[in-house]
Amino acid sequence: MTFLTAYMSLRRGALTVPACALAALMLTAAPTHAEESAPTIAVFDFDFVDHVNSTRVMPLKEDTERVAALSRLLRKKITESDHYRVIGIDPGQEKTDGTNCPPLCVGFERKVSKAMGAELWMGSLVARVSPLIHSITVTINDAATGEPVWGRSMEVRGNTEKAWSRGLRSLLRNYLFAEPME
Repeated sequence: MTFLTAYMSLRRGALTVPACALAALMLTAAPTHAEESAPTIAVFDFDFVDHVNSTRVMPLKEDTERVAALSRLLRKKITESDHYRVIGIDPGQEKTDGTNCPPLCVGFERKVSKAMGAELWMGSLVARVSPLIHSITVTINDAATGEPVWGRSMEVRGNTEKAWSRGLRSLLRNYLFAEPME
């Protein structure tokens, strides 16, 4: 089950997946500063769900730019931490284990993570709840089983890159990097 599929089951019927989310899952390789003993992780880009404008097929340009900036920030913070060794995924990676599984299909993240040799994969989502309230959710899943290992969500007031970045930094600092994984 993909992160987005799991989230959709929580929101039954209130979800419109923007077409650009397909491209948003692809990653580029990034250097890591983590210790060799740290687990390897594939960090996927943020997905975006707009519950306010559910009839809109494509997200607004500024939303797409904010989501891309948040994805870069997440990858940077995870890479800079000593908690994980980030495994890069080649852009356009769609074939794993001999099957063609495009982003957002069931098991995409798990298949790509396993193919790249990652122990874990990170999925993340920004959901617009109202024009000024957004929910930022980050989960870490086991690449072998697909089971969630860690997850947190934070409500953010504001519809700016600064507000979203502040929310993500707070979530990482106060929860992910502050809590033991076990």
